[in-house]
This record gives sequence, structure tokens and C-alpha cells, in this order.
Amino acid sequence: AGTATIQVMGSNACGNGTISTAASTIVSAAPNAASAPTGTTSLCVNPSNTSYTTTSITNATSYTWTLSPSSAGVITGSTNTISIDWNNTFTGNVTLTVQGSNTCGNGTTSPGLAITINQTPGTATMPTGPTNLCKNPSNTSYSVSSVATASSYFWTINPTSAGSISGTGLSATVNWDGTFIGTAMISVTGVNSCGTGTASSALNVIVNDNPPVPTITKSMDTLFSSSSTGNQWYNPSGIISGATGQYFVAPANGIYYVITTNASGCSSQSANFTMTGVGISTPSLDNMISIFPNPAKDKVMIDYSGKEELSLSFRNVLGQEIQTMTIDTKTEIDLNQVSSGIYFIVLHEKGNPNSTLTRKLVIYKD
Repeated sequence: AGTATIQVMGSNACGNGTISTAASTIVSAAPNAASAPTGTTSLCVNPSNTSYTTTSITNATSYTWTLSPSSAGVITGSTNTISIDWNNTFTGNVTLTVQGSNTCGNGTTSPGLAITINQTPGTATMPTGPTNLCKNPSNTSYSVSSVATASSYFWTINPTSAGSISGTGLSATVNWDGTFIGTAMISVTGVNSCGTGTASSALNVIVNDNPPVPTITKSMDTLFSSSSTGNQWYNPSGIISGATGQYFVAPANGIYYVITTNASGCSSQSANFTMTGVGISTPSLDNMISIFPNPAKDKVMIDYSGKEELSLSFRNVLGQEIQTMTIDTKTEIDLNQVSSGIYFIVLHEKGNPNSTLTRKLVIYKD
């Protein structure tokens, strides 16, 4: 490339004529190869217009920029610096190149600049995990399926009085408040450098109240729970098969306790109760007493063959006296005003309270 001088002269057999005046001709070169553009290479969907530049290209009088795919945006400018107005819905990978141009043509295209348009995370699915708990539960874990383009996760629990939730990944743990009862809502949102996605639908978690702690009382050889329903009796060996009523007739001295469970499946355990005095009676008195029929309906007969008068106490399962009397022979007790249930007849010789006999009576009415 450069400037050339051209002259001409005529020639014949006699020689050369006078040389012409010189004419100057400029010989131009094609543009040099372009270097790779520079600029922001990671953007979020619907970004503001962004600028890109390349170093000046020798012999270039203009610059031709190319965006692939062309649907990604519109280029404005034909110098070594341009602006791109991005398509506000486009996401994905883009390549930007440039080449110099002049009247002799185009130079070599630059290496491509890779640009990524990132989208915000998608909508999170509803979390999964335990949904029916009892008051003051242990920490519980919840999880969610991965959300497209999310790099972390934001978990929430409402109301905040229900407890605290920790975790920034696909699972989180709730540390429940020991006093909370009610419905808590757990949701999660995907997060990345472009922002947050749409929050999941809330998972409703019901925290049920526990039943009142049962207390145990004793009447003779029978233990009673303060709860009328949901009882299961235990001893140190474990569950007592079939012992699910409000009362339990202890077969032996020892430690007993009861666990009460409500309709929500939540339980409370009583304190241990030490049973004593089971099986203690006066053998001679035992041989002199017959009580029939048992179970009874309208009346019960007590047949006594001894000589000393007996004091009789007719009691309910709570140990409350319903009737007292003195007997010295066959005696009838009217049961018409007494409801179905378990009762106790306690007998002892007058003047000898240590000579005691307790018999259980079942009253059953149609």
C-alpha cells in the first residue's frame, strides 16, 4: 500500500519523445484483522442498553458488528464502540463479533465475545415434609425440588411466632417454638444473581395441642386416670395389653403410669405411680362373705356368715362413698339409682379396721 507515480513517453525509430507529466496513484490496503470486543459478558434478562468496544483497526474507515442470534437485540453504531438494545425477553448465549471495512473491502472478523443473558429463577414447587405435629415437636426438615437457574433458596415460615427456619439449599429445618399451637405456612423461593423467582405455594403444617397431663389416683386395688378417654396403661416392662380404660385394676404392687392420646394423635404421660397394698385382706373374713350376682343390675346380695357386725362402705371408682351400713347377716343393696360401672364394696369388722375386705362389683344395665 502507498502512493505510486506514473509517467509515459512516446518512442519511434528516431528515439523517445518528451516524458509526460507524472500522475500519482494511491494504492490502499484492506483493514487489518479485528481484535475481540470487550464489555459485559453476563447480564440478566431485560437488561439496560450496554456498550461494547474494540481496539482501532488499521486501515478501517468503518466497523461492521454482528450479533448472533440477531434476535437477541439491535446494534447501534459503526465505529469501534457500539451500543446494544437488548430484546427484553431474550435469555441464553450470544456471540458478538466485529470487522473493519474500507473501500477495498472487509478485514478479518474478530474472535467472538461470548455473552450470556441469564433469567431469574422459575416458580418453586410446594415444599414437602411433616404436616401434622404435636405441640413442642423436635426440629423437622422440609425439602423442595430444584428450581431452574436458582443458585440458592430463600425459606420462610409464617407466622414467625411458630418458630425459626434455617437453610439456603434444597432443604431447610424448622426449630419450632415450644408454645406454638395452630397452622404454620412454609414456602420457598429460588434465588440467583438476577433476583428471586416466584415463591412456592405454602405448605400448611398443623401443630396440635397435647392433651392435659393425666394424673393417677387410687381406690383400693384400682388406679384411675384423670382422662376419661385415650388411655393406655404401662408398667416398667412396657405397654400393658388391653389396659386402655380410664381405670386399671392392678394385679400386683409396683410402678404404673398412663399415657393419654387425643384425637390428633398427640400424647401426654403421667408421673409414675407406686401401687401398694394389692391383695391385702383378712382371709377369715374373705371366707365368710359372698356377693352375688356380680355383675349386678337392680340389686346385689351380701351373704355374711360371721358373728361380728361388719361396717360396709359402697364406693364408686373415685373412692367416693355412695352408701354406708352395718350388716350382720344377709343384706340386700338396692341398685336402681346407681349407674352402670365399676364399684367397690369395702367391709371390715367393727372395732377392727385392720380386718378389711374389698370386693369389686360390676353394675351393668341395659
